[in-house]
Amino acid sequence: MQKVSGQIWGRPVRNGGQFPVVEAYILPVCCQDEAERPCVDAEGIEFKTTLVPSQKTPHGVVCWQFKENSGMVRVDDETIALPAEITKICYE
Repeated sequence: MQKVSGQIWGRPVRNGGQFPVVEAYILPVCCQDEAERPCVDAEGIEFKTTLVPSQKTPHGVVCWQFKENSGMVRVDDETIALPAEITKICYE
């Protein structure tokens, strides 16, 4: 669905977040046959977006928060959508 829509959706963070965010790891996703390089997980997606992240953490996580006229879409009160091109999908 993400590949077809061209969007990555985000919701408030589980630990009491008040505002929706899209979170992603900087490291790539490694499918089962690609474990020889540094990667974040064996399942997930990789994507490209032209929007600059709102925040980068020391743990290798980047976040996008909704801003008016930024190119992001507000889906509803708790969900935002980041326009993105899905470049890789790894799910078992």
